[in-house]
Amino acid sequence: MSKKENVVKSKTRDHFTLTIDKREHTDECQAVPEPKPECKCPGDVLKWKLEYDYNALGRIEDAIGVNVVDPKNWEKMVSGKNFPALVWGGLARYNPEVTIDEVKDVLNPEAHALLSVGIFKLLYPGAWEAFEKQQEQGASQAPNVETATQGT
Repeated sequence: MSKKENVVKSKTRDHFTLTIDKREHTDECQAVPEPKPECKCPGDVLKWKLEYDYNALGRIEDAIGVNVVDPKNWEKMVSGKNFPALVWGGLARYNPEVTIDEVKDVLNPEAHALLSVGIFKLLYPGAWEAFEKQQEQGASQAPNVETATQGT
């Protein structure tokens, strides 16, 4: 009798790159939404790659004491106090040299909003797909809202 080999297939988790422009731009090179590619203004452009594997999850849980695997804890993780640790944890694989203080130095409210969506998609892809499906169904259904009128 031959043994049947069990095979588990897996893929590397998805990731995204966060580009942080720390250059001090002059009025001459400033362009909306981004500075011109030939910009020679002083400062650095950082590229951090975020991936949420088990190293990242452990790092985050150690830092903020929240179970990252449970989507019910998302609100706690994206709070202003905990969000830098959520970003920092995602740097474990590709940018482990970055400190949590460096993350705090470069984050801002605009980045917070954009990053939180990207991170949620990586951590909970099934939940994100369900959310998108719900949004599509909601958008395709006619709203049943009564119009209020002011009496004269």
